[in-house]
Amino acid sequence: MARIFRSELETMARHQASFAQLETGGELFGLWTHAGEPVIFVATGPGKNARHHGTSFYQDAEFLEACHHEAHGHGLVHLGAWHSHHHIGLAQPSGGDLATARDALRSYGWPGFVMAIGNFPRHGEDMVEFGFYLVDGKTGECRDLKVDVIDRAGAFRRFRLPPGTADRGIAPLVALREPRPGMARATPMPEHLPWYMDGSTKKRIVRDTLRLQSLSADGIEATLRPDGDVLLCDARRQDRRVQLMLKRGYPQVPPTLLKPRLQPLAWSGEEGDLATLVLGLCAPMPEIPSDPTQPAVPRAIHEQRGTQP
Repeated sequence: MARIFRSELETMARHQASFAQLETGGELFGLWTHAGEPVIFVATGPGKNARHHGTSFYQDAEFLEACHHEAHGHGLVHLGAWHSHHHIGLAQPSGGDLATARDALRSYGWPGFVMAIGNFPRHGEDMVEFGFYLVDGKTGECRDLKVDVIDRAGAFRRFRLPPGTADRGIAPLVALREPRPGMARATPMPEHLPWYMDGSTKKRIVRDTLRLQSLSADGIEATLRPDGDVLLCDARRQDRRVQLMLKRGYPQVPPTLLKPRLQPLAWSGEEGDLATLVLGLCAPMPEIPSDPTQPAVPRAIHEQRGTQP
């Protein structure tokens, strides 16, 4: 269980809404209870010299040091950090996020590292959803945290934070992501990043995810989700369903079509566009004209054989 003042949760949401297409973040300061539970009194935003990118955020080092000094002067400790995954669709900490937390635990001997991840759970930026996690200081394992919101301004809200990047005054609704069923226990994370979270491939996956979300304008619901060592792309348009599998080596290695089973896909490596491919696959099937000299063939057989009407 973690506790946070509503003023700090709203501060985090405003900063995320101010960088709707980029990652942003800040620091979490507070105290640990006798039961080892974190109470978050202050959440900062980014420093003026923080670096914001589509799939990464780097805090301003001087701002971080000044925040430490101010917080410690009020008897608070550094509990962890928060950052946004905006429209990426990744609600949990990434492998890189966990590596950062574990490095901090090893360097400073903290009992744990609190991490909050913010997402936009629906199209637009009118709502921010936060999930909270705790990385254990002894084992390095990560688990979900249930959060209790203290419905008032934090007692330290007025302490003098060093100048940072001001939010733009956008005040979205705030929601808390409930811990996932079956994930309350500590779960060790893999030692190595999966291929789709590495370097340029990660940037490509983020781009594909945003492009897939834009297909909603064409009446297509499309998602990209991990499944072991592969990514599955699920798309639906009315009664038309499509599933593609992305394997290590993507985009040089073309996607594999799992549903429906048709002829091999036309794909051009780095130049291939997943959203365009999905759009074509979700197009309504043309009617098969009848030939009075031939017996009728069910459409399913045409699909299986890849025949063209």
